[in-house]
Amino acid sequence: MIEMKAGPDLDRAVAEAIGLVCTHRVLGSDMQFFSDPRDPLAGLMTFIPSTDLNYAFRAAEMAGLFSENRIVFRRDSTDETWEVAELFSSCEVILASEDTPPLAICQAVLKIVEARRLAEESRKIVLENQ
Repeated sequence: MIEMKAGPDLDRAVAEAIGLVCTHRVLGSDMQFFSDPRDPLAGLMTFIPSTDLNYAFRAAEMAGLFSENRIVFRRDSTDETWEVAELFSSCEVILASEDTPPLAICQAVLKIVEARRLAEESRKIVLENQ
């Protein structure tokens, strides 16, 4: 996975990963508007998870990042970056480590959505070959 910097490209990638659709872009600006096809009454919304912590946590919730496992969001041991880590009984896996909290959450969302997609593809291949 290519690490992306904060901005409209990362915002759009996160939005698409959680099922939102970019419907409008303002020319000459980074402003974008998204809709949720699962909720046609919701209307258009801005969505900037790469720079806004509220939107980043909303993306994490929509991706189910915090509901499935023991996920922690913290400063790393050097206190220089923010981490999203998955804790297991004998170890931990760093899902993302970035300079800002929103960036760390966005990268973790993209990684977990991609991991689920690959797991589903693998499951389908196994079932087809039985």
